[in-house]
Amino acid sequence: MDAGSTPISAAASAAIPETSKNSSVESVTTSSRRIDQQALNAFILATGDDNPIHIVDEVARALPKLRLTGKVVHGKLVQSVAIDLLRRSEQSLLANVLPVIMDESWKFESVVYPDDLLEVKYSRPKAPRRLASYQIEVFVTRNQKRIVVQTGSVRALLFTS
Repeated sequence: MDAGSTPISAAASAAIPETSKNSSVESVTTSSRRIDQQALNAFILATGDDNPIHIVDEVARALPKLRLTGKVVHGKLVQSVAIDLLRRSEQSLLANVLPVIMDESWKFESVVYPDDLLEVKYSRPKAPRRLASYQIEVFVTRNQKRIVVQTGSVRALLFTS
């Protein structure tokens, strides 16, 4: 890894809002982020989850029912990166706001491999509210195909400072 790399590297693209004239919500696509081996190693050390499916390509490939092509990223690491991408894209809106997550629902749809490029698309209310709900989809692009790997929803209380 070169000196300029970070464990979870962000791509240059910025968040892109899409609005519909007749809707009270808008859809936003975040910047992209890649989860590299250094980030995977740090997550393993932090959580103690050293299941070989996350460490050894041959172990992951040896699970015939899963048909994996190599080791996979922890689902919770992908989820935390997705929430961070959402938080960063909302940073200008939340400059003087403390968001407190009240509840969440999350589904793991497909695996993520090290070095997959993650992107998050989410919906948010057009007008700021004290209780905000976000519908979230996490994508990777693999073999020129966009794949949904996780979906979820988050409700947060937004306290102004």
